[in-house]
Amino acid sequence: GIGRLGYSQITTHSKKVLVDTKNNTANINLEFASGTKFFLGTIHFHQDMLNEDFILSYLQNIKTGDPLSQNTLLELQHALYSSGYFSLVDIKPDFEHVKNRDQVPVNITLKPAKRHKISFGIGYDTEIEANVSMRWQHRRLNRYGHYGDILTKLAPKKSTFRVSYWIPTGDPSRDKYGIITSVETEDTDTTDRTTFDLETGYWFAIKEWENTLFTEYRLEDFVTGNDPSTTTELLSFGARTQRVNYEQGLFPRSGWAVYGEIRGAAEQMFSDIDYLRLYLKSRLLLPVTRKGRLVLRAELGMAESNDYDSYPSSLRFYAGGDQSVRGYDWKALGPKDREGNVIGGRNVVTGSLEYDHQVAENWVVAGFYDAGNAYNDSLDTVYYGAGFGIRYISPIGLIKTDIGFPLKSDDDISDNNFVFYFGFEMNL
Repeated sequence: GIGRLGYSQITTHSKKVLVDTKNNTANINLEFASGTKFFLGTIHFHQDMLNEDFILSYLQNIKTGDPLSQNTLLELQHALYSSGYFSLVDIKPDFEHVKNRDQVPVNITLKPAKRHKISFGIGYDTEIEANVSMRWQHRRLNRYGHYGDILTKLAPKKSTFRVSYWIPTGDPSRDKYGIITSVETEDTDTTDRTTFDLETGYWFAIKEWENTLFTEYRLEDFVTGNDPSTTTELLSFGARTQRVNYEQGLFPRSGWAVYGEIRGAAEQMFSDIDYLRLYLKSRLLLPVTRKGRLVLRAELGMAESNDYDSYPSSLRFYAGGDQSVRGYDWKALGPKDREGNVIGGRNVVTGSLEYDHQVAENWVVAGFYDAGNAYNDSLDTVYYGAGFGIRYISPIGLIKTDIGFPLKSDDDISDNNFVFYFGFEMNL
């Protein structure tokens, strides 16, 4: 209404509604006094925890001189709450001290959110099996809003320890610098590795796209198949981009998501080998009837290196598993050594077609058909899998259970007649 234009003190003198039932018409008469049009004046913060210029950086879409309305005040409150630094945001316009051009000072009282947050998790994922995790977050390391977290995740096949430090910049709700260091171990039928990473980068958003420019130091000791242990040191440079654009709800029926990454290293730039790696994946949701949806998924990866024997197993491509070709174990598909051990490939191509149908308020049944493989020079062999599943729509996301059947037999891969999958639905 008119209040959105800055008229904050409207008074109504009379209001009438005259209904003509014969002609099916109505006349509405409303008399009111708009009063003075007010504008947003100086913002005064009442707090002692953060630098005020840093707090103002969260309010870049709100300027002194904007019409003062309830919407403006709600936008102010939402921006400050969304920062995660405050447990209370109390906003009070001060109409008693209106200054030139009818600008109203605004007093904002802020109370801090808890600095520390510790969370624990326990779960089961088909790929890494049973796992436990702990995450400690420090939400406010200094007056400039720096924050950090430590994550530990332990599982029989893959474990991670990661420390992150974040520095907000520009529009801090969208832009930040980061330093991430991690140690990751993996022990599967295809590889045994320990990877140390130190990544620095700039995370920023352009419209709805989330982007990263990064530099990464990686030291990896790995064994693939029956090859001897290899240690490779890399200083990589790269970029990532991602966008998730699904309709709202726990069971979206339309939308799409895309992720892409390019990275590389050179021997002349403090690395043991040259390499260039490109990876893309996407997901498309299409509504089918009132209760159904079609889920299309695609994956494409390519890599080149002057010394593939020293190319880290964590950067090689594999197929098989819940997010790849179902019906086969995680990382069970790809180039093999002479003994038949999967050692990972330079390229990967996979695709999936799935139909989901909601049969009850919280229950969905699914059928799927997947195809693809990881390979080196040419895609000579394509593996196919099909199956069915059940999804439960929970408050924390879509919990899925699938049974996949391999449609191409290979004695070197597995003698399983089916593979069971359990976990949460991923955005990609």
